[in-house]
Amino acid sequence: MRGFKITRSMVGKILFSFVILICAVVFLDKGLAFSSNVYKKTFLSRRHAGKTEGDECKFIFIGDSWVEGAEAPFGKGFPEQFVEKLKDKSPSVNYSYIKACWAASNSSQAVLQLVDALINGDFEWAFILTGANNGWNVEEIDKVDKLAYELYEWPSLHNETSVNFLTKIGLPRLGRLVSLYMYSIDIRQGKNISYEYPWHIITEIYNELGVKDVSMDQVREILVKNPQKAKDYNQFFRVIKLTFGNNYDATEEFLQSNNLWKPELIMNFEKECRADELKKLSWVLAERDLRFIAKLCDENNIKVVFLTYPSPWPSFDLINNIIRKVAIEENIALVDQDRMFKKQLKLASDWEYFFNRHHPSEKGYTLMANNLNLLFKDE
Repeated sequence: MRGFKITRSMVGKILFSFVILICAVVFLDKGLAFSSNVYKKTFLSRRHAGKTEGDECKFIFIGDSWVEGAEAPFGKGFPEQFVEKLKDKSPSVNYSYIKACWAASNSSQAVLQLVDALINGDFEWAFILTGANNGWNVEEIDKVDKLAYELYEWPSLHNETSVNFLTKIGLPRLGRLVSLYMYSIDIRQGKNISYEYPWHIITEIYNELGVKDVSMDQVREILVKNPQKAKDYNQFFRVIKLTFGNNYDATEEFLQSNNLWKPELIMNFEKECRADELKKLSWVLAERDLRFIAKLCDENNIKVVFLTYPSPWPSFDLINNIIRKVAIEENIALVDQDRMFKKQLKLASDWEYFFNRHHPSEKGYTLMANNLNLLFKDE
């Protein structure tokens, strides 16, 4: 049997193919950057959502329970009401939206929701309301910290020493696409994010009892007697966890005492991280995550709008000021719901607009939708 022999001709063809491959990759990377800039100079120069007949306009709303519409009747959060108002005003335009949110999520989890949406969805506008839970929820901070370093070499909490290979060799756009895609696969496999919390079940119980000040003990008692109110055990577990302020240990102890602990039925659940060193950085990380969101949206030709939290409580002032600061410095459109509410209501503590003195009521979400709609009025 004759041995395999490498000829000069074969070496030449291999080298030629390699050069062609390198040129193609560089051309693709630069082409992606060029097309992005052209798109920004044309489509993104439009300052509002003026649409003509037959057009489509797709929104994504990213955030926590305030985006989910916690404690309002199901489907009566501000995203739903906002889109309905646009449809009434322009029935010929095909408005559509998705909500990437769950109660108690932090700003790093909002980043991951955006990453997943960028890879798996198509939308023109992103509305962001996040950060209020950063003071206690530190889940996914490490993953987003690593991703921010891989994409942009931002300072890392963990002294990272390497970046995405494609970025390192001068192909940043391809490097970012690869990193985003890999994180999206990770998310789809359930490693990074939770499912949204079903606040509407608690709201329905409030409505059934007919009183505003319902204790969480009462809610749990009703749920234990009527588990069918939840569509499955996973949802049942999350509602119970909400009644304990998202305290995992208390939830587990309660369910075990009632012979209802079935961890094998809990989907995509990771125990909350309670690292004190991360909690101390929570507001710094909120600012980083908001800048991260702004940069990702800009690179992907998404028009982004930040919102503040409307609340009579001073505890929201810190995150609202961070949101305002990033919006100004990153030149992001801002709908300052907090200041608008305080001007629009006779009293900052007008409880008619807030349910149980925390989340907005249905009436409060309607006011949020009206305020957001001002951004889209015809010029």
